[in-house]
Amino acid sequence: RHNLGGTVEQHIQTYEAEMEQVIKRKLGRKLSASEVKALKKNGTKVVMTRMNPEWHKPDHDYPEGRSKMRWLVLGYMQAGDNTHTDAPTLNDSTVKMMVAMGTPEGQSVETDELSTGDIATAFLQGYDFDETMEQQYVGLRAYPGAEVDVWEYNGPIYGDEVAPANLHKTFSDFMTD
Repeated sequence: RHNLGGTVEQHIQTYEAEMEQVIKRKLGRKLSASEVKALKKNGTKVVMTRMNPEWHKPDHDYPEGRSKMRWLVLGYMQAGDNTHTDAPTLNDSTVKMMVAMGTPEGQSVETDELSTGDIATAFLQGYDFDETMEQQYVGLRAYPGAEVDVWEYNGPIYGDEVAPANLHKTFSDFMTD
């Protein structure tokens, strides 16, 4: 269906790795079937998610190409005000400018060394939600016909309307502290 390269084994491995990282970093307790039923009865919203498979073409780091999975919140299902949908992207030039501005006096900006690259699990490294907020929940139907698994949702992941701004704030705080 997705017309992906790679093998089934590669995709299963990256699926499991993404599940593990998201659960470990951004989700709380997995709810029991009776707890999910109680949420539905109370009218509590469970924002659905999905796993998005990607195949990255070969490059210098992965000459054979690679499988990547992203566990996405279906942001259009969120009840927010849709004001946080534009991502303040971390461009290489922005990072370099921030580093250059922090060059100690008496040292040359030209001799500073800076490496750039992909931030592994970037959105998963952003701040969690404010603990004073009402608990949110996300659900995942692993395959058609499967029961929906529901977890406490403790911090934004890919697709969440606040995830880009949250990552920007996290990164800005890291660079300026």
